Amino acid sequence: MEDQDQITVLGSLNGDIFMKVKNLPKAGETIACSEITKASGGKGANQAAALARLAAGSGVTTNFLCQVGADEIADMVLKELRESGASPHPVVLENTPSGQAYIFSMPDGENSIVIHGGANTNWDEGLTELNDTFTEKIKNSKLLLLQREIPEHVNIIAAQLARDNNVTVVLDAGGMDTSISDDLLKRVDIFSPNETELERVLGSDFDKSLSGIYNAAKLREKFPNLSILLKLGANGSAFISQDYTLEAPAVTDFKGKSIIDTTGAGDCFTACFALKLAQGCSLKDAVEYSNTAAFLCITKFGAMPSLPYAQDVVDFIEE
Repeated sequence: MEDQDQITVLGSLNGDIFMKVKNLPKAGETIACSEITKASGGKGANQAAALARLAAGSGVTTNFLCQVGADEIADMVLKELRESGASPHPVVLENTPSGQAYIFSMPDGENSIVIHGGANTNWDEGLTELNDTFTEKIKNSKLLLLQREIPEHVNIIAAQLARDNNVTVVLDAGGMDTSISDDLLKRVDIFSPNETELERVLGSDFDKSLSGIYNAAKLREKFPNLSILLKLGANGSAFISQDYTLEAPAVTDFKGKSIIDTTGAGDCFTACFALKLAQGCSLKDAVEYSNTAAFLCITKFGAMPSLPYAQDVVDFIEE
């Protein structure tokens, strides 16, 4: 049963620096921020924390594989991951700092982000296989969750290892603003972009006159075995596969809660879906539950600090 009890996340770890601003500065303009806050983040770390919190009490173990610097950022984030219930397995690089993200948060809850990759991107360009610990964790997992804040060749190696061992591969499209190679996508089972990321993948084939769902179907024409978990923001989400298309609206009854900060919502959504999929839930229940978890995430400030626990989601649904 070991492979049924583990989900592995391979990805980034960042120290997040949040700056509350009224607007983004124009070229040549200097603006003041009203508040500055440090927090744990990185798409990989966020998704590992979300998985662990949402899996609390279920018997599912969340492994997190990453590269970090020998610094306070790594200490802070790894501590919070462990407190969330995740099992991190970091490789510590002595002469490279951990990743950092500078997040400009606007009054409407939207944000803009600048990232320094640090240890997240400092992988050997000639890498052909992962270390023994990373390999063992992936091989013994039910599902592997990837993002795009580490080099693509590392994701390709991990995805191929997972496929060779019948491990489901989920790729969140967020992270780099570069195109995604066919070599990676053909090794992925479920691809999770938002509409902007979907347009980046499709390039000139993206038709702005069509909905995101129709454009997702275009991508499936090229990769017929690929299922797409499409994040539609305020319009909810959709799952498009070979067999059917499922749409799930966003949460509309806020039950007295307010949107505070959208940071981490996409990570929470994808991680929650991956967990529910690994637990054998129906796709409809998985998508709807994930929409709710992502909504709860945006009602608090920060990325990792805002991620809900399983009981938070249950309480909101039953409220």
